[in-house]
Amino acid sequence: MPRRNHLIFSLLIVGVLLCLALPGTAQKGEYIFKVSNIIQLSLQDLTGELRKARVVVIGEQHDNWRHHEAQLSVIRALHEAGQKIAVGFEMFQKDAQGDLDRWVSGRMSEEEFFRVYSDNWDFNLWPLYRGIFDYAREHRIPMLGLNVPRSIVSRVAREGFSSLTEKERKKIGFLSCNVDARYREILARVLGGGGHLGNSMFNNFCEAQVVWDTSMALNIIDYAEKNGDTLVIALAGNFHAWKRGIAEQISQRSELKSLVILPSEDTSLFNYSVVLEDADYVWWLQ
Repeated sequence: MPRRNHLIFSLLIVGVLLCLALPGTAQKGEYIFKVSNIIQLSLQDLTGELRKARVVVIGEQHDNWRHHEAQLSVIRALHEAGQKIAVGFEMFQKDAQGDLDRWVSGRMSEEEFFRVYSDNWDFNLWPLYRGIFDYAREHRIPMLGLNVPRSIVSRVAREGFSSLTEKERKKIGFLSCNVDARYREILARVLGGGGHLGNSMFNNFCEAQVVWDTSMALNIIDYAEKNGDTLVIALAGNFHAWKRGIAEQISQRSELKSLVILPSEDTSLFNYSVVLEDADYVWWLQ
């Protein structure tokens, strides 16, 4: 582990221990840290900082209910602060946008919406996202489908970016697995220790991840540029949510300012060794 990562980890641990006697910043047993200076923030402080951005990307481990509670806390805090927001979801393909609009407007029953959700994502995880869906509907907060069709991602993972049709490639632009060592290191963990430079399977999988991130970034940019007074909150798995994922693709294609929040409980990717190049904030869950 790089020395700086050890330092970040150590300072976070010290910060948590020092703050145990202080009033909670979020819910009990939860602490919010700004990665650049290891300062603990209240949810109110965090909300003020997030309002300076156009896009906020919040990570998750899909089956961790506490991560979804943290996401909802940010959504609620920004809404109650008077910020106009929209919530984008990795969990829905862009093609589902009409159904998301009908859900938010109250023109779709919960049973119908559950079927839409199940067509897009793991139906077993419905209870974990339901609070976010209900809050968006109650307050008429736009929900955005961000994801590219799974068939495209699966094809790239098997055969590489070159397997896409000219029409499909035109929507995304030319992509390759031209990523830094940190990206490859984390992706290798996802693949269970793979990731050798000459491994075509690794490169195809890497290209699939970049396609995934880029498609979501393009959908975010499109909505944000058409709705200049709206802050887009994007919810995605941690590998897509970290700065080298969606936020990096946004920065390559627009001037929109993005901020990234990662929950700390998912140790499968970062092992708590989060540096500024990974995230702007860590939501520490004990």
